[in-house]
Amino acid sequence: MTLTIALNQDAERRLVEEAARRGLAPDAYAAHLIEEHLPAPSASTSLADMFQEWDAEDATDDPSEIARRNAEFEELKQRINANRAESEGPGARKPFPESR
Repeated sequence: MTLTIALNQDAERRLVEEAARRGLAPDAYAAHLIEEHLPAPSASTSLADMFQEWDAEDATDDPSEIARRNAEFEELKQRINANRAESEGPGARKPFPESR
């Protein structure tokens, strides 16, 4: 792949100087820097792995955050039930029956 990158004069000077110090052409050194700092290629991630990663990112033991999330989920369930009743009538099955 050929890529054109605009550098300011200072960055260009430093790239040229460091490439020369390492005995490389500036473009080869720039390619080396990019490759060195890119994340490692990952094996194909399964959907289960993605869900596990998201769960880890969202994990919390903060009681106020847990309460906020639970309240948000309860509101969502109520709205889904209300939508079902509005669209199918009062006898419609509730996707989320009220717990006793």
